[in-house]
Amino acid sequence: MGGMADGEPVHVSPECVDTRRVINKLHTLAIDPVNRPFIARDPGCIANITKTFTYPSEDVVYKALETISYLASHADNTCALEEHPVLVPALREVRDTHYNEEVVALASHVLSQLGVTSEGEPPAARPAP
Repeated sequence: MGGMADGEPVHVSPECVDTRRVINKLHTLAIDPVNRPFIARDPGCIANITKTFTYPSEDVVYKALETISYLASHADNTCALEEHPVLVPALREVRDTHYNEEVVALASHVLSQLGVTSEGEPPAARPAP
C-alpha cells in the first residue's frame, strides 16, 4: 500500500490541496465581519463552500459549515444565503447523513441560523426591518 511509514511519499491529488486551500481562505475571510456580506452575496463562493460539504475529510466539512455559520451570523446575509439554490438542501443532507456528531450538530445550527426548521420546512417569513 505505500505511505510515509513505508518510506514512500503519500500522493495527494491537486484537487484535494485546492479544496483545502479554498475553504481555508474563505474561512479566514469570513472570520472578519466586514467580509461576510461580500462572501454571502457571491454565488461562486457559496457554491464552492457547498461543494466542500461532500469532501471526504470531516475537518474540511466542519470548516466549511463554520464558514457558512459566520456568514449567517450577519443579519443581512440570511436572505442571500437562503436564496442560494443548493445551500439549504446540502445543509439538510449533511445534517441527515453525516457520520460525525459535531458536523451534524453544526449543520443543524446553521439551518436554524437560516430559519429552517428541523422538519425541513421552508423558513418562516421574517418581519420587515
